[in-house]
This record gives sequence, C-alpha cells and structure tokens, in this order.
Amino acid sequence: ASRPASRCARATVARMTDGSNDEEDFGSTETQGALAVSGLVAQPIVWISLYTVVATGAGLPPGPFGILGAVEGISYLIVVGFVASSLYRKVTTGSGFPAGPNGLLGAAEGLSFLSILGGLAALAALAAERGCVPNAKPILDYSAYVNVCDAATTPGFFGG
Repeated sequence: ASRPASRCARATVARMTDGSNDEEDFGSTETQGALAVSGLVAQPIVWISLYTVVATGAGLPPGPFGILGAVEGISYLIVVGFVASSLYRKVTTGSGFPAGPNGLLGAAEGLSFLSILGGLAALAALAAERGCVPNAKPILDYSAYVNVCDAATTPGFFGG
C-alpha cells in the first residue's frame, strides 16, 4: 500500500504544474538584477577577507571610520543570506533561485555557495596551521572557549 504524498510534496507538484512562473514569483527583473549585483559585488570582498584571515589570522582592517570593516561584514551577510535563502527555496519549492537577468542571479547564488565552502576551508586551514580561529568581535567573543588568533602577533601578508 502506498502512502499519500505529504502536504509539502503535493504543494511542490501543484506549484510545478500550475503554470506559475518562478521568475515572476521571485520579483521583477529590476529586483532580480539588484539582488544579482549585490551578490556579485559581495563575492570579491569576501574572498579578499578570507585571504586576509588565512594570511594574518584576522579579517580586513576597519579602515577610515570603520567603513572597510562594515563593507566586509555586510558582504558576509549578503553571502550568508544568499545561501540561506537558496536552501530555504530548495527545501520549500524544490529549486533554488531563478537564473535572473543574463543568468547573473544564478551566478551570484552559485558563487555564494563557493564562498561559504571557501570560508570553511580557510577556517580549517587556519586551525590546522596555527591552532587558532579568528574572533568575531564585537558581535561574538568566544575566546574563553577556543584558541583565538591574535592579529597583533601574527605575521602579515608577506611575513612582516
């Protein structure tokens, strides 16, 4: 005897067969374009930050008025937001983001997943090489629980 399909499975099948357009469900072309641009601009900032974390044990310097640190933090939030939203959509609808204009939204989604994997690899490399992890001050201080890298005593980009 077969079991009846779950409510989620029925909703997914109904959504796939009702003729609704996933592109329309995700917003206008302008909205998709703006999301794609924000996601694509955030990627290189995150990659530079990850390189800096591996090289120095700390993220980017705050910069004037903390602007560089703020841009770094916002970029990480955008990347995590893309991945979380995409995973939510995959679970609830069975597919990720639509490709968007010129495939840019899909590119931002894919690059966000790669950035998360790069972040995990950077964290693992730092922990294996130096036995420490970067601190997330001022948001979260977990230095009482794990060995935190000290950027003041860690050599810079070129060992200086």
